[in-house]
Amino acid sequence: MNAVLNRYNVQAEEVRWEYAGRRLSGLVYVPLDARGERVGPPIRSKDLGRGAGQTAVQGKFRRSRPLVAAQLPGMRERVAEAMRAGPRTRGELEEALRARGIHLRMRTTDGGRIYGMTFMDDELGVSVNGSRLGRGFSARAFDGLLNGGPTGTEHTMSSPAARVGTPPDAAALEWLALGDGLLDGPPARGDEEWRELAWRRKLRREEAKRRRRG
Repeated sequence: MNAVLNRYNVQAEEVRWEYAGRRLSGLVYVPLDARGERVGPPIRSKDLGRGAGQTAVQGKFRRSRPLVAAQLPGMRERVAEAMRAGPRTRGELEEALRARGIHLRMRTTDGGRIYGMTFMDDELGVSVNGSRLGRGFSARAFDGLLNGGPTGTEHTMSSPAARVGTPPDAAALEWLALGDGLLDGPPARGDEEWRELAWRRKLRREEAKRRRRG
């Protein structure tokens, strides 16, 4: 969800609190500047209307499940086609994806390491994380391709097997439909996303060490 909202300089965040012994949660929306920095106080979802609340948003994700499942194979093939074009920089990759109707959101550390890839089709209204298209499309794989790091796969991204990738299992599809990237909740065990999360944590630890060394 935030991959889409960030394009409009907005970010959704989950807030949790206790009331009368009950644990409650909800969403707030934070305005951002062009650099992704906060520029104002959070706005409560109820101030934006019932459709912006956590329950309503999760309901929309559940209803979108058939659409997301049906579009994954086509998106996977278009991303694979963009990779076959042989991009070697972020700009070349974004251009190859745009030519195929896909917008890319790439998340990187200050050191330039890639820890997140989200592919969005505005016409279809579908947003998916790379690891959910298959192992060959994970952030780690793209970091290996564009930055020369380890891909975490048995094949390089230039090989046909890695380009096609491994389809996500049914549990991964269910989580995807429930809100791909909304609040970075836990995916199903055994899914490639667990390896992706471990990769992100590794990069963050490396980034923290680099900052301390200064």
